[in-house]
Amino acid sequence: MKRTLIGVFVLVVLFLLVSYVRNLLQLGHKAGTMEKRQRASQQHFSVDLLEFFDVNDALDVTWAHAVNSQSNLQTALSTEVMMLEADVSQQADGTPIMAHPPSTDSDLSLVQFLKGALNSRKGIKLDFKSTDVLEPSLKILLEQTSQQEAVNPIWLNADILPGPCKSDCSPVNPGVFFSLCTKYFPSATLSVGWTTHSFISVENDYYEWRFVQPMKDLLSSVTQPVTFPVRANMIGKSMEQMIWLLSLSSNYSLTVWSAFFDKPNIKDLVVLQNKVSNSKKIFYDLPSDQKAKFMEELKVKKTL
Repeated sequence: MKRTLIGVFVLVVLFLLVSYVRNLLQLGHKAGTMEKRQRASQQHFSVDLLEFFDVNDALDVTWAHAVNSQSNLQTALSTEVMMLEADVSQQADGTPIMAHPPSTDSDLSLVQFLKGALNSRKGIKLDFKSTDVLEPSLKILLEQTSQQEAVNPIWLNADILPGPCKSDCSPVNPGVFFSLCTKYFPSATLSVGWTTHSFISVENDYYEWRFVQPMKDLLSSVTQPVTFPVRANMIGKSMEQMIWLLSLSSNYSLTVWSAFFDKPNIKDLVVLQNKVSNSKKIFYDLPSDQKAKFMEELKVKKTL
């Protein structure tokens, strides 16, 4: 009887010991996987965008805007365009999808978008449309980039401050944005901007100082590269603010963007381009017709 009890005791101890070792190995594997992913995020996304595409001027970087559907993605992947800009929203069940509010449905999920984009030589700019979509999306991004050992440039974008918006435009929580981006992608370029209404008036709307100045304080402890997405329609009356933003750090740039229905004053863009001597400081994500007019106007100015 005594021997039987001892035998049972030994078996229980062995079982517990094996279980303990197995748990340690599983924890080590999980920790190693996360460490590998974090290391990959630091290595792959500190790449300089201009160096990656072998261009010297930010003006030469080309963009596909609102790549929020299967057809748009396939079209963009089949062209020479360098950067894919897409909006990240949530379905009702919380799944991150590529859609611009108020749309809450899409035939392209974030996972599908990333699998296609990361398998190419394209850069990626993800525009997060809400605070809630941030962490699940960044987890997916980390998983996909580590699986594919991706080297693509990654920009993480959100409107984190209120801007000229006449309707309910809720900014993404800046504290949450910076905290999560630093946690998951500490070397990625952060694209941080202001909310704007769908239709902007060139004559009346601009980036007022009350919108722009708080950005300086929000970025006081940020060490990652930063670009400010600014709407082309509002450049004219915001020229001083644009120059001021660039003066805050050598690590800052502007990304001038425009909707297809916008009618920006192209001459304003030319003035801004000529005011900034560093050709690496201003990117232009413009519809093709607006970009063509802008390039033509630049040529005219250079010949005068």
